[in-house]
Amino acid sequence: MNKKILIFGFGMILISLAYFVSAQVPTFHQFYGNVVYPNGSIVTQATTISAYLDGVLAGSGSSEASGAYGYNLPFFVEGESGVSGIISFYVNGYFSVNQTFIEEGLTNLNLVYNTTSSVVCTDGDSDGYNVTGGGCGIVDCNDGNPNVHPGATESCSTSYDDNCDGTANEGCSSSSTSSTSSTSSSGSTSSSGSTSSGGVPTFNLDKTEISETLVQGETRQIEFTVSDAGVGAGAIQVSSNINLIKINNNFTLQTGGSTTVTLDVVAEWSTVPDLYTGYIDITVKGVKKQILTSIGVLTNTSLFDILMTLPEQYNYVMPGNKIYPEFLLTKVTPQPIPEVLIKYIIKGDDNNIILSKEETLLVDATTKDFIKEFEIPENTKYGDYFLYSQINYDDKVAMASTKFHVGPRDINTLRWFIIIGVLALVILAIVFIIVTHYHNMKLKRSFGEEAVKKE
Repeated sequence: MNKKILIFGFGMILISLAYFVSAQVPTFHQFYGNVVYPNGSIVTQATTISAYLDGVLAGSGSSEASGAYGYNLPFFVEGESGVSGIISFYVNGYFSVNQTFIEEGLTNLNLVYNTTSSVVCTDGDSDGYNVTGGGCGIVDCNDGNPNVHPGATESCSTSYDDNCDGTANEGCSSSSTSSTSSTSSSGSTSSSGSTSSGGVPTFNLDKTEISETLVQGETRQIEFTVSDAGVGAGAIQVSSNINLIKINNNFTLQTGGSTTVTLDVVAEWSTVPDLYTGYIDITVKGVKKQILTSIGVLTNTSLFDILMTLPEQYNYVMPGNKIYPEFLLTKVTPQPIPEVLIKYIIKGDDNNIILSKEETLLVDATTKDFIKEFEIPENTKYGDYFLYSQINYDDKVAMASTKFHVGPRDINTLRWFIIIGVLALVILAIVFIIVTHYHNMKLKRSFGEEAVKKE
């Protein structure tokens, strides 16, 4: 009986191998580079990247706040062996560039973020909300479930976040109350009015972070969308602790609607080149939420470009631990530059500096790459922090920055680590049981054969 089972098992394995050998083997084309504006400057905010191979979505991912993509997490476009099609790249839903698919290729490709290009939006569950963002509107936090999207009614019978506001089962409890409180993404709490069966009256934001870089004398607009999720019609009050952001409070939210808030960021000629950090506060009928914001100001001209990359394992770090960012300096002038002063600064969302270092570097080639080590001070409070670097030479300043979090990973990330760990233990247990059972069967057969010989 056992011999028949083994023969059957080996037969199934051989059939599976024959199928995979005869089937078309998947292949990939890997891309990496920077997301840039049409003028060539780096897009210093995270963007969503989609790649369509012959009109079919074949790759997706995101860029970092430094503009880089495909470095820490490889950006693959998946095809089949022998394919030779056209890959169309989109950044935040806006068309960027076409590229020919190269089987098992590795291509350095900068993607242009052009908000005047044509738009394509990815809506996998056909609920009217997408995962593209940008020109495609409000982002769907789960594009595989049509019942989950911004503005949906939060259900107390599910364990996930139905309305994409960052909180699951808000307002659900064993007893109803006449008033409840809502917690913003920053942890601040504000009271709201009476609840309905759908949960706490609130509103949704399409962004949790905003990052921009300007030069002295430049004005740029930033925007975000406020969507009603039960709070109802009311005035949208906007404020910020970053004085470069100019606010005119004339925004109104309608019941069941959404409003795009546009703000001016003004860097005067007299603005000191630096990284300015803080929050944009949004309040509707007493409900308050925040958007973490960083504004970098550079001199009008610079002799260098800086690319700074923080490997993913350092996105969350505890006080006393170290981070190891990677730097790439590119000289954009043919003139010889003997030495430059480079500063490294870590500051919190309140502009409080927790670490500051500087050194002189010899730049004897067009590019220079290196890795630095920074230890987070033991007394650092939990929260969001920015690491940024400045290159100063001949009164010209270039800058790069990236965000990380001091403190433990969020509960959802920890939950996934626990689930993966449990699954690994279950698989090991199953393998152990199978091996043990097989070993015992061999022993029984051996003892049986010995008994027959003795008789």
